[in-house]
Amino acid sequence: MIPHVFDERASVNQPADIVADSPECFWHRTAGTLVQKAITISGTGAEVVTNVFAFTGNIELLGIWGTITDATETTTMTAAHLNVWDGTNQADLSDDAGVDLSGGGLGGLVIKSAVSTSALTFLDSDQVSINETAADRRQFVGAALSGKAATTNYIRFNVTTDANTNCEITWFVAWRCLCAGSTLTAV
Repeated sequence: MIPHVFDERASVNQPADIVADSPECFWHRTAGTLVQKAITISGTGAEVVTNVFAFTGNIELLGIWGTITDATETTTMTAAHLNVWDGTNQADLSDDAGVDLSGGGLGGLVIKSAVSTSALTFLDSDQVSINETAADRRQFVGAALSGKAATTNYIRFNVTTDANTNCEITWFVAWRCLCAGSTLTAV
């Protein structure tokens, strides 16, 4: 058997082209697709909620992480966390008490490395850092997401700021489709 080489440009790899149980359907057996989105956090003195990715249907998050790509002003950035939202209801991807990103420098890394009841992990760029998980060898803990039917659902980043906060975080998500017609895109 010739192994399939994933080509994101090939139509066989697109969610709309999935033919269940077809030998040409390699989508569900791939290492996933990487999508990225840069968001700007402008301080409000309160919680800032940003829709980062939109999804429909059923997907598997293989990993989600962000890196600080502009650290103009990061003095107050607390309770940083991720959730999913269907326009009415939300479910936590990480503990909503969050992690403190205050003072985070350029290149700081925010990762979902534990279950949804745990806070995100922040590795600041002010010194070399390491993150290990005891349970397995994966650095990212994903999740299966089932979106509300006939609705665009969102993966959101939430952080509490002060009026001066001004930074950019580039978010990345590795994901794969769990059923035909499911999608994930940057917002």
